[in-house]
Amino acid sequence: MPGANGSPYTSSASTPQSAVFARAKSSRRGSLSTPAHAAPRRAAATRNPPNPHPMSKYRRPRSGPRVSSKSISASPRRFVDNAKSSHIRRVGSSASQSAALRSFTFCDHSKYRIYSLVNPLPDPNFPAKKSNKSVPEISLIVCTHNRADLLPRCLLAARRQTLPASRAEIVVVDNASTDHTHAVLRALAAMNEGIRIRRVSCPRPGLSEARNAGARAAKSPLLAYIDDDAIAQPDLLEKLLAAYRMFPGAGCVGGRIDLTLPPSLPSWYTPLFAGYYSAYSPPYSAVQILSSLAEYPYGANVSFRKEALARAGYFRTALGRTGRNHAGGEELDAECRIARLGYSIVYQPDAVVNHIILPSRLTWAHIERSARAAGKNWAYYEREGLQSHRPLAQDWSDCLAAWKNLRRAGPHSFEHSQYLFHRARLFSKLRSRLPLF
Repeated sequence: MPGANGSPYTSSASTPQSAVFARAKSSRRGSLSTPAHAAPRRAAATRNPPNPHPMSKYRRPRSGPRVSSKSISASPRRFVDNAKSSHIRRVGSSASQSAALRSFTFCDHSKYRIYSLVNPLPDPNFPAKKSNKSVPEISLIVCTHNRADLLPRCLLAARRQTLPASRAEIVVVDNASTDHTHAVLRALAAMNEGIRIRRVSCPRPGLSEARNAGARAAKSPLLAYIDDDAIAQPDLLEKLLAAYRMFPGAGCVGGRIDLTLPPSLPSWYTPLFAGYYSAYSPPYSAVQILSSLAEYPYGANVSFRKEALARAGYFRTALGRTGRNHAGGEELDAECRIARLGYSIVYQPDAVVNHIILPSRLTWAHIERSARAAGKNWAYYEREGLQSHRPLAQDWSDCLAAWKNLRRAGPHSFEHSQYLFHRARLFSKLRSRLPLF
């Protein structure tokens, strides 16, 4: 009931009026005053806080003197083992022991008193084990797409290198293959002889995409590329390493490419067409630094310093073979950009691969596609400043001279392919200057 002075708060003889108003004031502020009889309980809870650890029902209060940090530093691993054993002995069943072992690293004793002191203080009596895995000196990268029948012959020859197996690795990039390439690679990787084979998946189609995926997955500072239809000589990697040691400033080293042709050849084929099948053999008998784009190595047998290739931006995905697009030239583009960075382009005549030419590729349609693609690539090199600029008048003159040679030699001749090359280069340059052309 209200007080005598009309206040809404009751008053009694045991409660002074000032205390009543103080209680009302704290209530208006939104705080609750703690009763006097609850103070001892709150003090006891503060002294003994509840243990939120999930294994609290299995834990007992620790008895005995506290362990100092000096004793932990003296023999850290022995202290960890003793603490773990004593922690597990406190529980009874095997299930509880497993749970205690799993939760041991999360308790405050191990987290704050063991690992914080053990990790920065290695014990000289227990030296850390050194890893037996060494970084290879060179990585042989093979990009493949639906070549499961040819791949074993390429990889078996690549594994039989004179270079010790621990100094090299083979990275096979599976470029969106739909045949049994994965099964072939799994069977070859299970063979414990020669250089270890490692598979890398590249779902995006395109040779440049596959080359970039192999370069990023490789562990060594030197990257060697061969085609999946090329047979490496046993000393290929050893000769490439020798060239890099001879020229420390080399950013790219290429080797000779010999062709292995089928026994029956078409009537139009002559040795002049070997360049359309990646034959590469400059007239040098010793290791030589190259200065002309026309002499730069081909992608069937080329190697790069990984640092130089990364600085050049890897391979341009706009170039390279993709599906029915047979336009290559991504390796020449990368070599030109590496040379502009100040690296040397080196030719090693003793690093040899044999390029196997299937009968299905010995068609005139392949020559036409390759000649047109080469002409477009050379026009691209001029636009990018990788090759000296040629005036359009000179391109017109070369195209006219090639047309006259074609009329004299007839179709399906080397002059015919040269005419296709010059015409594709001229038209590509005209399209870049005249968008409506």
